[in-house]
Amino acid sequence: MRIIWSDRALLDIERIQIYLYERNPLAALAVANNLIAAAHSLSSLPRRCAEREGGYREMVVSRYHYIIRYELVPDKANPKRQIVHILSIWHPAQDR
Repeated sequence: MRIIWSDRALLDIERIQIYLYERNPLAALAVANNLIAAAHSLSSLPRRCAEREGGYREMVVSRYHYIIRYELVPDKANPKRQIVHILSIWHPAQDR
């Protein structure tokens, strides 16, 4: 299954990395890479997280406690397939 990223999710990764870089540059890169890898792991098991009201799903990246919000959308090129659309990434301690 294909993965696509919203502009917001890409900005979220950038913000997370900038925030962590100020505290620990090595951790910033590791966390960003792990969040990206976790999101891409959804290509093999996209329904592993329960669908919530509103049609989105949330995966908790337990090692870092970040939440990846995503949805499954139809693939316009092949209506029999779906695409994983990464909507946002945040930490529960953030003021959202």
